Amino acid sequence: MRGDPLHYVLEDRYAVYNESDFDDIYDRLFIRIAESSRDAETAVSMIYDMGRRSTRRRDTRHFERQPSVVLEFGSNGALGTIRFMQPTRSSSMSMYQYLRKTSIFGGQV
Repeated sequence: MRGDPLHYVLEDRYAVYNESDFDDIYDRLFIRIAESSRDAETAVSMIYDMGRRSTRRRDTRHFERQPSVVLEFGSNGALGTIRFMQPTRSSSMSMYQYLRKTSIFGGQV
């Protein structure tokens, strides 16, 4: 009997919010998040599909790849735009469609 596929459960390998590797515990997905730029007005992070588990802390294979997703934040961490980078065309959407900034006690800000 075949059921629904298992959800992805990602392990954060380095616990650094702006540069870390996330590996599925069943070895199906390996991604890296790397901050590409940050200034007073914006911050840009990129998500790379690494294809296999990274073997060391300063693995540089993501520099050889195009990002799968680009996250563009506004000033002071404001929600911005998510861009999906596909080989033939890219698409984008507002982060606000999927994320909500909350206070420490769980209410929306």
